[in-house]
Amino acid sequence: MKKILIASLTAVIATTSVAATAADQVQIAISHDGLDLSKASDVAIMRDRIEAAVATACAKATRPSEREACVRDGTEKAMSQLEARSRIALAYTNTAG
Repeated sequence: MKKILIASLTAVIATTSVAATAADQVQIAISHDGLDLSKASDVAIMRDRIEAAVATACAKATRPSEREACVRDGTEKAMSQLEARSRIALAYTNTAG
C-alpha cells in the first residue's frame, strides 16, 4: 500500500495485495503552503501538485497495472481530500468576511 499525505490528511492507495508489508508503504507530503484553497486558481495549482506527487510515488510500482491502479486510486483519494479542504476554506472565508 502507498500512502499519500495532503497536509495532515491521509489517503491510502492500494497498489498490491491487501496483506502489504512495511516495505510496500510510502508516505509523501503534498504541501499547500502559499495557497488559498478558497480560490479556484489555487485549487488548480494544488491539483497539479497532487498529480505530480502521485505519479512520482506510483512510478515505483513494477507492473503497469499496479502503477495505473496506484495513480487512479491515489489521485481519486487525494482529490477527494482536496475538495473537502477547499470546501472548509471557502466556508471559513464566507463566514469570516
